[in-house]
Amino acid sequence: MSYWVGGGSLAVAMVVLGAAIGWRGYLRQPKGLLSLTSTVPQVQGRWLSEAQPAERTLAQQSEDLGDEAQVRCDYLGPWLIGLYVGKQRVWLWPDSAPEKNLRKVRQLFHRPGR
Repeated sequence: MSYWVGGGSLAVAMVVLGAAIGWRGYLRQPKGLLSLTSTVPQVQGRWLSEAQPAERTLAQQSEDLGDEAQVRCDYLGPWLIGLYVGKQRVWLWPDSAPEKNLRKVRQLFHRPGR
């Protein structure tokens, strides 16, 4: 539509702007392991970076944790879990974590009778 309104140069500018916004969104995606803690009635989460070796002690790992943010679930489907970690949107797909861990997340957010 920008081609018909503003010509070829506006269309190219819109494509470049769209690609830049898409790339920025890709780079801002969370990376690492989401650590959840439950304190009734809230669930808190922190991002643990991928670069941490598994043999580090718990005290060393807690220093590398990001800021704690409130986690809320707005979609709990049979295959997909939609979470907000602070203001950040996160989708948990079946291949994003081991089945055992996804089951624990489902139990954490499932409310009987819903």
